[in-house]
Amino acid sequence: MRRGLVAAAGMLACALCAAQDAPRSLRAHAADFWDELKVVVGAGEVKRLRVEYENDVFLATDRNYTNGVRLTWRAGAHQAVRFDDANQYPWIPPLRFTAGSDAARRAAEDAQCEHAAQTDEERSAGRPVCYRTVYNFVFFGHNLYTPSDIRASAAQIGAGERPYAAWAYIGFHRELHASDGRYWRYGLDLGCIGPCAHGRQLQTWIHEHVTGSPLPNGWGRQIRNEFGAVVRFEYARRVWREALAPLGRGLFGLPLSADARPHVNFGIGNLQAYAGAGVTARLGWFRTSYDSLRLDTHALESLADARLRRFAQAAGDSASDCATGCAAGSGGPSRPSRPPELFGFARLHGDLVAYNALLQGGLVNRSSPHVGAARPLQIEREFGIAGALGEFSVSVSLVGRRQWAVDGERHGQRFGRVAVEFSTRF
Repeated sequence: MRRGLVAAAGMLACALCAAQDAPRSLRAHAADFWDELKVVVGAGEVKRLRVEYENDVFLATDRNYTNGVRLTWRAGAHQAVRFDDANQYPWIPPLRFTAGSDAARRAAEDAQCEHAAQTDEERSAGRPVCYRTVYNFVFFGHNLYTPSDIRASAAQIGAGERPYAAWAYIGFHRELHASDGRYWRYGLDLGCIGPCAHGRQLQTWIHEHVTGSPLPNGWGRQIRNEFGAVVRFEYARRVWREALAPLGRGLFGLPLSADARPHVNFGIGNLQAYAGAGVTARLGWFRTSYDSLRLDTHALESLADARLRRFAQAAGDSASDCATGCAAGSGGPSRPSRPPELFGFARLHGDLVAYNALLQGGLVNRSSPHVGAARPLQIEREFGIAGALGEFSVSVSLVGRRQWAVDGERHGQRFGRVAVEFSTRF
């Protein structure tokens, strides 16, 4: 297993390096990322805090994946810019700003990037593909997992039961939103599983002081300590969008619409290795320029998110209005007010899981007193509603999850998910 994970990581690194048409030194790439990070975080107009919470108590259960919380600070410039986009594979994200010293040409191209999202016809006619970048800093994330009966003592936990486990982490991820409907998210989560994540203390306190639930009795046989990292990658693309009717335009300023976005993702590290695919569909009133439901579908956290709400140019603005101030991080023209949003969404996603330390124990530390059998197949479905008004957005959904063990046994799970996002620029 260890050799397989190392080999897979090596092949991934080689594939990403080989896909760049113009090879550059590691130092040059690092400098490009640092420059972009300073622009987006230091001068970006968009600063948002996202609070996500998941719990199966919403559906009157208390087992398996029982609680998850994540606090994320998101920073991005509202202005779209050009990137190098010479990769022959459209699923590989561009890594750096467009090179060149023709400032006038780049200013004109950046000005075009303020218009609405492109169609395939517009792209083929020569309009540039534009990108907006968002950096996500997860400064606190925590997940809890338990057997089916938390009232059972440690000695009573059956051999086929899921073990107690906790995962505490921080993370850093880069998002790219392209004007032609593509989306990437990739980054790194760092943390630990085991007693170092203080799962026993957290669940006991919540049950005693918040929910009034029975106290968990089996944390003495939880997964043991292991520190580690998981590299994550996700790619999505809008393949269909249709304005259905002008219904509601007076209230939302938007037509009733529907869209669909398939996605693929994978993660690899000493705490988890997986790959998956799925699709998300929406119906309602939602903005289209660089805006979509974000597809955070990796199996370890399974925390849904809504993409950063973007400031699009008003339909009547011209490219000349931006010719002298539209580089990322600059002022540019004033931002128009954004129409409210309200839409329902449905997501179906499947994962093939090669390794999950929260179920099977640490890859390095093999001393856990109780581990579960591998569950290599996971299918998840989600139905919810999301809305946004001004600087505030909220998403509420119900998630159903099915996992199949190597012996064919099926394990079910249901939980509720709530996500709230708001501006930190007061």
